[in-house]
Amino acid sequence: MKRVAITGVGAITPAGLGLSFLPSPEGFKDWGNHMLPDLNPADYGWKGLTRLSRMSQYGCMAIGEALKHAGWEVPPAKMSERSDTGMIIGTSYSNLEPILSMRDEADRYGVTGVNPALFPETVMNAIGGHASIYYQITGANMTISDGPLSGPKCLVYAIDLLDRGALDYVVCCMISIEPPKAFAGVVPREARGSESVVALLLRRDTEASATGSDILLEWNEPNDAYDPSDSLVLSSDALLGIASSYKRIASAKQPSQQLVISGEQEGYYRVRLYNRSHSCSGPDGTL
Repeated sequence: MKRVAITGVGAITPAGLGLSFLPSPEGFKDWGNHMLPDLNPADYGWKGLTRLSRMSQYGCMAIGEALKHAGWEVPPAKMSERSDTGMIIGTSYSNLEPILSMRDEADRYGVTGVNPALFPETVMNAIGGHASIYYQITGANMTISDGPLSGPKCLVYAIDLLDRGALDYVVCCMISIEPPKAFAGVVPREARGSESVVALLLRRDTEASATGSDILLEWNEPNDAYDPSDSLVLSSDALLGIASSYKRIASAKQPSQQLVISGEQEGYYRVRLYNRSHSCSGPDGTL
């Protein structure tokens, strides 16, 4: 078992920007396969994102909301780089719309007439690059693309980096969207819920950094055991389930929440969130 603190959460869901309308993890199925709304970053006070692709905008907005939630200065002052902070992005399809846009422009204007600003958005790590520059986060920066498993693998990687003391903070962001219809039959169909973009700011949990208001995340290695009475969260909704649980604990609706996140062929990840001040666990996290 490994334990980290969640210090900030940001989300864009079919209900819009923010955590206000997040249902409990058990309620995700009621959303069906709803799509993300169209949002203009400027309407929410986010400047300088207009030229980015839609998913780069949404990723930067969700990450910014998580940083603001944690009390960080956003956008940061100039020359205030965060080398103690890393960023891990999980995504599978965020680059497909820019690829289609490049193809459409090539058809319309010829290959020499394509807008060169589109090209950076066609690579998988575009979101991590834009967000790290925008928020001056200079620690390790990685993008994981493994279908719905991208979310759980982002968390595994982030928690490992923190547990080993390689970083003090890690931003985890999962872009969970449907591929464009033009790619139907080309990309595999996957079990996923509604679209969402969720960002978590995770902190290394040390005695020096601990506060009584911390909401902690305990993460266990996957196993094949699954009790049908557990709250099962789809792998594509891993970060969304954690964000929802965080909201309920932070609003004092419940002191803790246990989730089982599907890791598909990897097994099941058992996760527990709780407020440190309500913890009954010992120093090693055991009950």
